[in-house]
Amino acid sequence: MATLGGEPGITLDLNWSSLYGNFHEYLPLVNLIANVHIQTVLEGKVLRPTRGELDVGLALMQLRDAGYDGQYTLELGRPRSVDDFLRALVFISRILA
Repeated sequence: MATLGGEPGITLDLNWSSLYGNFHEYLPLVNLIANVHIQTVLEGKVLRPTRGELDVGLALMQLRDAGYDGQYTLELGRPRSVDDFLRALVFISRILA
């Protein structure tokens, strides 16, 4: 269970949020989010959700701008090598910097 200082918190799964098209509903709850699960695939230099049409980069920027500074967890679908994970982490780190 994700926790905020020992209290239960929300895990925001960007893949499911993309599937249901409800990402915007979570931004006002940013203080309750304890973990953001980035379940995605790397296509070239872009992260895409495995379902739906969410712009993962834009979503990460919006979370950052809303004040989220918690944990992010990357689950990369169809990685060809460790290099795919490293490229995805660089992509995420640049957005959150």
